[in-house]
Amino acid sequence: MFEAAKPLLKQLLTCIAAIVAAHALAFFLMRALPSAATVALGLQSTNVEVVAAFESSAPVRSYRQTVVDFAHLQLGRTLDGTSVSSELLAALKLSLPVLALSMLLALLTAAIFALSPRARAVVPSMQFFVFLPPFLFAFLAGSSQLFGNVIAPIWLTIAASAALACCLFAVQAHAAMAQELALPHAEVMRMFCATERDLRLKLLPGVLVKLAPSLETGVSLTLASLLFAEPILGQAGIGTLAARAVRRSDVDLLLGAVLLFATCIAIARLVGWGLRRHYRLPT
Repeated sequence: MFEAAKPLLKQLLTCIAAIVAAHALAFFLMRALPSAATVALGLQSTNVEVVAAFESSAPVRSYRQTVVDFAHLQLGRTLDGTSVSSELLAALKLSLPVLALSMLLALLTAAIFALSPRARAVVPSMQFFVFLPPFLFAFLAGSSQLFGNVIAPIWLTIAASAALACCLFAVQAHAAMAQELALPHAEVMRMFCATERDLRLKLLPGVLVKLAPSLETGVSLTLASLLFAEPILGQAGIGTLAARAVRRSDVDLLLGAVLLFATCIAIARLVGWGLRRHYRLPT
């Protein structure tokens, strides 16, 4: 039984190690930024008494103390004195529907590219878009508002967050469908399908399953895009919360956001690994 659970245990340990590494990296990178007192007080940061009063109200924790508090499920407090946990939960309630709709849009795009034979002409450009930086689509969506608020900001946020994942899944779904159509069982199925579209529809579930190895990458791209889309388009959520934490050098708040992002990616990694193992898919 232990041998059967060994691969799962290995994946769990890998995910935990990745979360810890992301948490530690964020902590020490925040140390390289100006202190919260310098950012918050501005010109008053040269006043020793004012700085001492600020630091007493918002004490800086060592990384060891941060880890100990996290082990006790305490994420600390923001510079405003509110609980980091409550801030994260409030932001997550706003961002979770956006993430879910973004991934749904990416899968819908994958299905369209898998079903359409004409998508072959667009695939090369989609391959180029996959390698574009995650902030580009957010800036394009933000600049489109200059021409009138035709589309609600929330839908622009979803589109900007899903853009890279859409490109990735579209390219892979098109390639997977081409592979399926070249297999012998597709020739047999052609005898029972009235049209090429019917054949593609029957092969579509298997094609979408083949996207499982890229689930972690798709979620990572969506989260990275969300970090820019929400602040640029003025939407409250985890991306705006993380931007606020960086701008104010709010260490506890940023560490909480990093933990949330790393956990989401780790969950996507485990789900993708489970699907890959269940359907015996290559990496």
